[in-house]
Amino acid sequence: MLNSRLIPNNTSKFLLIPGLVVGSFVLTSCSTVDQITGVTLDVSRVEKTIEDGVLQQGGFHVTASCPDPLAGQVGDTRTCQIVDDSGTTALVDVTIQNSNGDIVWKVQQ
Repeated sequence: MLNSRLIPNNTSKFLLIPGLVVGSFVLTSCSTVDQITGVTLDVSRVEKTIEDGVLQQGGFHVTASCPDPLAGQVGDTRTCQIVDDSGTTALVDVTIQNSNGDIVWKVQQ
């Protein structure tokens, strides 16, 4: 089992494992946290972070697309999609870690 942890400041740190991309980063949401609706994430920042992480780890470009709005409760996982230049697609799990909008993302195997 792979454990990933949040980075306590506004930096990104990624872990490369053959066949698995895991990212953990701090994302400050432009939206407020509401007790009823939960956490709303900045979709464009989530997509860019996934794209940058795959490029940094895998050495190739992808385009990420996530549902908009991207919201949920702490612990919820939402699914985004990535596609590379040749049209190959993969799904990415994005899990909300806390009410600050911190997330962990992982490419599904």
